[in-house]
Amino acid sequence: MSSSDSGHVKEIVRNGISSIDEPSVNWGWHGFNRKFGNAVGISFAVFMLLMLFGNHIGNVENIYLVSIAIAVFVIMAIATKPHPPRDSPKRNKIFTPTDPMHYANN
Repeated sequence: MSSSDSGHVKEIVRNGISSIDEPSVNWGWHGFNRKFGNAVGISFAVFMLLMLFGNHIGNVENIYLVSIAIAVFVIMAIATKPHPPRDSPKRNKIFTPTDPMHYANN
């Protein structure tokens, strides 16, 4: 920021997201690329499994390598579960207390 800006930032709004709230919208990128994340996860797990073939003698290393690779695959399987859309009523459910003695009813 130069001294002539006087501290004011121009707001850019794209798809209802303000650049003041989230500056990355100004760069044109906003979100997470699942394909790239899955590719990185698979390559990491395969690398861990390829490390089984090495110059080690004991099996303790093998147990850790296989368990970490399985954990990565499980986390990736959970992460690829489809999520409801951001504007769905299921996701944006407002809490309404049904108990008459609830503190929000007072």
